[in-house]
Amino acid sequence: MGYAGPLAQLALNEKPEKPEEPRSVPEVRGHEALPENRRTRRPHSGDSIARPVQTVNDVIVRATLEVDTNQIVTFEVPPHIVKPRLHGNYRSSVARLHGDSGGAANVDFLVLSENQYSDFLGGRPAEALFSVDASDNHTVNFDLPASMDQPVKYYLVFLSSKGKTKKLVEANFKVDF
Repeated sequence: MGYAGPLAQLALNEKPEKPEEPRSVPEVRGHEALPENRRTRRPHSGDSIARPVQTVNDVIVRATLEVDTNQIVTFEVPPHIVKPRLHGNYRSSVARLHGDSGGAANVDFLVLSENQYSDFLGGRPAEALFSVDASDNHTVNFDLPASMDQPVKYYLVFLSSKGKTKKLVEANFKVDF
């Protein structure tokens, strides 16, 4: 059995044959004539997600909130953030006259996206990105989804659990970009 071709000729110390001239190919103008997988793709703004050179630590809330039924704090993650991280803590107590705080008082805590918040306002059952049931003291460390090419709005919701007593919630939350 023999081998043929330029590499075989080179291995046998023969001079390779001159390759055939390519046959004429019709001229193609524009990339519409190319198959789908060979076309150049236009870049999408979501393709350029990049971690910032310096981590930004943005304070969302550092305050004492009065919670009758609920208290909502909004914050926004800018576009092109790969791994935003929410972290912080809260402590709740019963509100007393003259600003004194009474004993511990449980609150529910939710982190909601815009769609989830809309469901929440409409009275429809909603899933939460993150939730804590009936706690008077909790620490949160939670990775939020990447923001892609648009800013994303989130909602921290403190709900008074059981009872109509006004509660004071000392909240301290930040988000890292």
